[in-house]
Amino acid sequence: MKEMTIRHVVENDLKTIHRIERSAFKNSYPRSFLKALCRNNKQTFLVAQKEDKVIGYVIANYYGDEGHIISIAIDSSERRRQVGVKLMNSIINVLKKLQVTEIRLEVRKSNIKARKFYEALGFKYLCTIPEYYGDENGMLYTLSIADTSCMLEQCLNSQSLA
Repeated sequence: MKEMTIRHVVENDLKTIHRIERSAFKNSYPRSFLKALCRNNKQTFLVAQKEDKVIGYVIANYYGDEGHIISIAIDSSERRRQVGVKLMNSIINVLKKLQVTEIRLEVRKSNIKARKFYEALGFKYLCTIPEYYGDENGMLYTLSIADTSCMLEQCLNSQSLA
């Protein structure tokens, strides 16, 4: 099995990231916006890579102690293989090192799979944002990083016992 690594984005990744973005989202970000995010969020823009191929990414930003997950997407051929979990754990750890204590994200109300994914990671539903996506309401989720470190510690402890 090919080993996956998580690393910081480089500009050469943007073509593949944009392809993944377009295939994953109805209203995808333009390549110019992804390029701006790459330049402005080097610490908090991560990619998952297998061999020489980018297979997923997560983009976040932060202001003071508040973090925001801007986007996460996985290549369709690599979904359901824990790539998203590893990217989210990695970005949570990056944000924690940057003194972030709370992370928020938005998700389409109709995206049940993504909502369940975030809930499984410990994110809590906060409120509905009417017409956030123009054609659909958004759901705002938050995560306290203090809660996450406790959850990650429990996962590590249970893995070490197995």
